[in-house]
Amino acid sequence: MLEQSLEPQVYAKIDRPCAGGIFYRDRWLESLVGISEGVITGEMDMDPTFLRSDVEGLLKKNKDLWFAIPAPQAFGLRDMYYGDAEEATRAILGQFKRLMRAMRDERAGGHVILCERLDPVELEALAMKKSLFFQPDPQGDDLAAILEYQRTIAVKSRDLPILTGLMAEYPVKNLVLINPDPGALRQALMHFDPENITAGGYCTSRCQGYWRELAVSAAYSLDSATDTK
Repeated sequence: MLEQSLEPQVYAKIDRPCAGGIFYRDRWLESLVGISEGVITGEMDMDPTFLRSDVEGLLKKNKDLWFAIPAPQAFGLRDMYYGDAEEATRAILGQFKRLMRAMRDERAGGHVILCERLDPVELEALAMKKSLFFQPDPQGDDLAAILEYQRTIAVKSRDLPILTGLMAEYPVKNLVLINPDPGALRQALMHFDPENITAGGYCTSRCQGYWRELAVSAAYSLDSATDTK
């Protein structure tokens, strides 16, 4: 499944492909020690063997490769060992950080952390230079919560007005614009220099055509659309 998620991006010549997705949860569960059927039953540790093997195998296809993983909350782990919610959370997040580092040590570029809802504790622990939290359907103050910890943010074109409204309060260095269209790119260029804008994608099914179309839509002429040079 990792290879299937990567191949359409390689075929479309995406500059920085990202393998993985929500399905990668099972592979990560196999790498966590002290877990049995979704329950913490002993002192947590990790074994990065499988994940290092994933990186090594897929780097043969692309040298600048990131991995998408579900946020820890998506694992639904229940504690039957620590007896304290905060201690159990620290143990989970500590092992996540170690596994992410093990993959980067194997030359993975970084991680996109996929989340349905935002957890400030997870953001504080896992938001870093080589990781990017992404919420496909942000609600309420979600984008503001991400910007508390990240200066690079990925948003869909429809959420760009919300983001630009937050920029007076939160400094945003880099924008990853998901599924960009000419109108959204024009709007983005009013707030960001071209070198700080990246076209991005998020696909969960029928991705062969999706990535080809994204590569075409990401080509944008500054001269033809605005006076911006």
